[in-house]
Amino acid sequence: MRIGLVVYPGCMASGLLAFAELLEAANQRSGKTQFDVVWTGVNDKPVNIQVTRYGANVSVVPALPMTDDSLEALLISGFWTGGEDDLSGLLDNYDDLISTLKGISPSTQLWAYCSAVSLRGESIG
Repeated sequence: MRIGLVVYPGCMASGLLAFAELLEAANQRSGKTQFDVVWTGVNDKPVNIQVTRYGANVSVVPALPMTDDSLEALLISGFWTGGEDDLSGLLDNYDDLISTLKGISPSTQLWAYCSAVSLRGESIG
């Protein structure tokens, strides 16, 4: 199964990295590649993911766009938020991501958790 890990500004790096490691562990445990993990995004521009509030960043370059037909599923990790009160304001920052999610093939599974569920909701609402 080819799974795209969606990188976008503000997303939680731990959620993406942990999921990638779990899939790699499953591949190693089974002795074959069950899961092909690909970094994906709105475009092919590098995305800086803030790991800590005061400067630790990871830069990820998406290998494929989210709309690539070879992706069977997309995982959208949560983003940093102070809580429900600032959620709607933060969603305004993700218009490009939400617009791209609206164009994903219906055959591609979309998985979201934590605050990313709101991004998924905006893409279908």
